[in-house]
Amino acid sequence: MESRRALSIVAAILAWITALPVALWVLFFGLRVRCDEACTGDGWQRSASGWQWHAVAASGAFSLSATVLAVSVFRRRRWLAVLSVLTGVGTIYVLAGGSAIEWSHLGRRTSGELLFLGTAVSAPVLAALLTPPRRR
Repeated sequence: MESRRALSIVAAILAWITALPVALWVLFFGLRVRCDEACTGDGWQRSASGWQWHAVAASGAFSLSATVLAVSVFRRRRWLAVLSVLTGVGTIYVLAGGSAIEWSHLGRRTSGELLFLGTAVSAPVLAALLTPPRRR
Protein backbone atom coordinates (compact mmCIF):
# COMPACT_ATOMS: atom_id res chain seq x y z
CA MET A 1 0.00 0.00 0.00
CA GLU A 2 2.87 2.42 0.69
CA SER A 3 4.28 1.97 -2.82
CA ARG A 4 0.84 2.96 -4.17
CA ARG A 5 0.93 6.11 -2.04
CA ALA A 6 4.46 6.93 -3.20
CA LEU A 7 3.45 6.46 -6.83
CA SER A 8 0.40 8.70 -6.36
CA ILE A 9 2.59 11.40 -4.80
CA VAL A 10 5.12 11.20 -7.66
CA ALA A 11 2.27 11.42 -10.20
CA ALA A 12 0.77 14.42 -8.38
CA ILE A 13 4.13 16.20 -8.38
CA LEU A 14 4.55 15.46 -12.10
CA ALA A 15 1.05 16.84 -12.73
CA TRP A 16 1.87 20.02 -10.83
CA ILE A 17 5.20 20.43 -12.64
CA THR A 18 3.52 20.08 -16.05
CA ALA A 19 0.67 22.44 -15.09
CA LEU A 20 2.96 25.23 -13.95
CA PRO A 21 4.50 26.21 -17.31
CA VAL A 22 1.11 25.91 -19.01
CA ALA A 23 -0.46 28.24 -16.43
CA LEU A 24 2.39 30.75 -16.75
CA TRP A 25 2.17 30.69 -20.54
CA VAL A 26 -1.61 31.21 -20.46
CA LEU A 27 -1.34 34.04 -17.94
CA PHE A 28 1.37 35.71 -20.02
CA PHE A 29 -0.72 35.61 -23.18
CA GLY A 30 -3.98 36.46 -21.44
CA LEU A 31 -2.65 39.47 -19.55
CA ARG A 32 0.22 40.87 -21.62
CA VAL A 33 0.65 39.65 -25.18
CA ARG A 34 -2.89 39.21 -26.43
CA CYS A 35 -2.85 39.68 -30.18
CA ASP A 36 0.58 41.42 -30.58
CA GLU A 37 1.13 42.87 -34.08
CA ALA A 38 -1.84 41.03 -35.62
CA CYS A 39 -4.55 43.20 -34.02
CA THR A 40 -6.56 43.71 -37.18
CA GLY A 41 -9.32 41.62 -38.65
CA ASP A 42 -12.20 39.54 -37.46
CA GLY A 43 -12.36 37.31 -34.41
CA TRP A 44 -11.36 37.75 -30.81
CA GLN A 45 -7.80 36.55 -31.45
CA ARG A 46 -7.21 39.71 -33.51
CA SER A 47 -8.79 42.15 -31.07
CA ALA A 48 -6.95 43.20 -27.92
CA SER A 49 -10.25 44.07 -26.24
CA GLY A 50 -11.84 40.64 -26.72
CA TRP A 51 -13.37 39.29 -23.50
CA GLN A 52 -11.88 35.89 -24.28
CA TRP A 53 -8.41 37.16 -23.33
CA HIS A 54 -9.69 37.60 -19.78
CA ALA A 55 -11.02 34.05 -19.88
CA VAL A 56 -7.60 32.84 -20.98
CA ALA A 57 -6.01 34.63 -18.04
CA ALA A 58 -8.68 33.23 -15.73
CA SER A 59 -7.58 29.75 -16.68
CA GLY A 60 -5.29 29.96 -13.70
CA ALA A 61 -7.97 27.59 -12.39
CA PHE A 62 -5.99 24.96 -14.26
CA SER A 63 -2.90 25.54 -12.13
CA LEU A 64 -5.04 25.89 -9.02
CA SER A 65 -6.60 22.50 -9.70
CA ALA A 66 -3.11 20.98 -10.04
CA THR A 67 -2.16 22.47 -6.67
CA VAL A 68 -5.36 21.13 -5.08
CA LEU A 69 -4.56 17.74 -6.62
CA ALA A 70 -1.08 17.68 -5.07
CA VAL A 71 -2.37 18.71 -1.65
CA SER A 72 -5.26 16.25 -1.72
CA VAL A 73 -2.96 13.38 -2.70
CA PHE A 74 -0.58 14.24 0.14
CA ARG A 75 -3.52 14.38 2.55
CA ARG A 76 -5.13 11.21 1.15
CA ARG A 77 -8.35 12.91 0.02
CA ARG A 78 -9.25 10.73 -2.97
CA TRP A 79 -12.54 12.42 -3.92
CA LEU A 80 -11.00 15.88 -3.72
CA ALA A 81 -8.21 14.64 -6.00
CA VAL A 82 -10.77 13.32 -8.50
CA LEU A 83 -12.71 16.60 -8.32
CA SER A 84 -9.54 18.61 -8.98
CA VAL A 85 -8.74 16.46 -12.03
CA LEU A 86 -12.27 17.02 -13.35
CA THR A 87 -11.91 20.77 -12.75
CA GLY A 88 -8.64 20.83 -14.71
CA VAL A 89 -10.13 18.81 -17.56
CA GLY A 90 -13.17 21.09 -17.62
CA THR A 91 -10.96 24.18 -17.78
CA ILE A 92 -9.01 22.74 -20.69
CA TYR A 93 -12.22 21.71 -22.46
CA VAL A 94 -13.76 25.18 -22.17
CA LEU A 95 -10.57 26.93 -23.29
CA ALA A 96 -9.94 24.54 -26.18
CA GLY A 97 -13.53 24.88 -27.34
CA GLY A 98 -13.28 28.68 -27.39
CA SER A 99 -9.96 28.83 -29.15
CA ALA A 100 -9.04 28.44 -32.77
CA ILE A 101 -6.51 25.68 -32.15
CA GLU A 102 -6.60 22.96 -34.74
CA TRP A 103 -6.28 19.75 -32.75
CA SER A 104 -5.60 17.68 -35.86
CA HIS A 105 -1.98 18.84 -35.75
CA LEU A 106 -1.06 16.49 -32.88
CA GLY A 107 0.57 14.16 -35.43
CA ARG A 108 3.16 16.84 -36.20
CA ARG A 109 4.55 17.18 -32.69
CA THR A 110 8.05 16.26 -31.59
CA SER A 111 8.60 13.34 -29.26
CA GLY A 112 9.39 15.75 -26.40
CA GLU A 113 6.11 17.61 -26.90
CA LEU A 114 4.18 14.35 -27.01
CA LEU A 115 5.93 13.16 -23.84
CA PHE A 116 4.99 16.42 -22.11
CA LEU A 117 1.39 16.13 -23.31
CA GLY A 118 1.19 12.48 -22.26
CA THR A 119 2.56 13.29 -18.81
CA ALA A 120 0.20 16.24 -18.43
CA VAL A 121 -2.78 14.01 -19.25
CA SER A 122 -1.85 10.78 -17.48
CA ALA A 123 -0.14 12.03 -14.30
CA PRO A 124 -3.18 13.70 -12.72
CA VAL A 125 -5.42 10.77 -13.56
CA LEU A 126 -2.93 8.30 -12.08
CA ALA A 127 -2.46 10.46 -8.99
CA ALA A 128 -6.19 10.62 -8.35
CA LEU A 129 -6.81 6.93 -9.01
CA LEU A 130 -3.86 5.71 -6.95
CA THR A 131 -4.54 7.92 -3.93
CA PRO A 132 -5.11 5.51 -1.04
CA PRO A 133 -8.00 6.15 1.31
CA ARG A 134 -7.42 7.94 4.58
CA ARG A 135 -6.64 5.88 7.63
CA ARG A 136 -9.24 6.22 10.34
